[in-house]
Amino acid sequence: MKRTLWTASLLVAALTAVACGADFSPQSFIDKPRILGIRADPPDVQFSDAQQGTVVLTAFLALPTLPKDAPLGPREVKSLDWTLCVLNLGSAASYACALPEIPVDGDLATGTATFDGAVLYAQLEIIRPLMPKFVEFLKQTVTQSDACQNAVITQWDACAAQNGGDVATCVDPGFEAEKACILAAGQDITFRLTATWTDGTTDLVADAYKKVRFRTITAENPANRNPGFTLSVEKSRVAGTAPSPVGAVLACPGQTIDLEPVLLPGARETYIDAKGASQEEFVFLSWYTAVGDLDRLKSSTATVIPGDPIDLTNELVLPAAADMPDSFQAWVFVRDDRLGLDGLTYEVRRRADAECVAPAGFQGKFTPPAVEVVPITPVSAADRSPTDGGAA
Repeated sequence: MKRTLWTASLLVAALTAVACGADFSPQSFIDKPRILGIRADPPDVQFSDAQQGTVVLTAFLALPTLPKDAPLGPREVKSLDWTLCVLNLGSAASYACALPEIPVDGDLATGTATFDGAVLYAQLEIIRPLMPKFVEFLKQTVTQSDACQNAVITQWDACAAQNGGDVATCVDPGFEAEKACILAAGQDITFRLTATWTDGTTDLVADAYKKVRFRTITAENPANRNPGFTLSVEKSRVAGTAPSPVGAVLACPGQTIDLEPVLLPGARETYIDAKGASQEEFVFLSWYTAVGDLDRLKSSTATVIPGDPIDLTNELVLPAAADMPDSFQAWVFVRDDRLGLDGLTYEVRRRADAECVAPAGFQGKFTPPAVEVVPITPVSAADRSPTDGGAA
């Protein structure tokens, strides 16, 4: 029941924004608290009559340091509220849920939430009394290729006709048929995170959504995994996906930091698509920073010509001394095209001014020290809070 909906109004708005050349911060620049992503462990959850698995959701939150001359703003996370939607109507309907949302227990300290698929299995019963409306929704959204869902509609219409339009006796068999479709094909379930930041006076609220696939996992159709990666600067490892950063980037104002993400073995998985064909995952990266300018907002495994080298690298150009703080955070996320996501936070530290400017009386061209990686004390998942911009 997946559909990609594009609206003319959104396209016109996007083109208008580009044409007007308005002065705005790029999407990659973090100047206020934001939810940058949500990781699901695992992105594919076992879901069958015999067994239902558990998923752990982790929020990647950005809480940038305020410039010295900036007005007060939300400085701490006040709450993280998680809910689950069994049937999301998508972006065209502002992600409205067709059924009542289900609260999910979360942990504010770690920025995580845990959901047991057994709860979802039981909650499928919500659909039973709503089958008349549910079938109408199916008729608006189901694709011709979805034989199972179309059979549900055909069965429902035949039952209704047989009973003179009275669908009371159609509800139970219709629900059992729909439940069988959900278990056989799997279901994309949408989790919503509402984060609230506060400065003690003013609250700032943001929403983010994460789809997780609940389906029957077999040896022939194994579960998708989150694409693992590490990040290096000047060929030195800065950070990894587990358990925490192992180094910080040390640089002078105005320097350019060369960033190279390295996909771990198995990060790009091969899988069998709905048509039975073997496919290799498409992977792309999203970059964010609280200071400086990134050369690219995205990088990916896409190439112009098949077989060309894949370039995932990026550059972060640091500002002049007057605009560079003592330290700041930046983020990079890797996503595959099957709901997998992982990310990390890294720290950039400013060198002492004495190292970055020529000493008095210096003759000739002064060259500041090269960008390098310096060790930092690892932070355990238990000690890390969601206000640090990272994930547990």
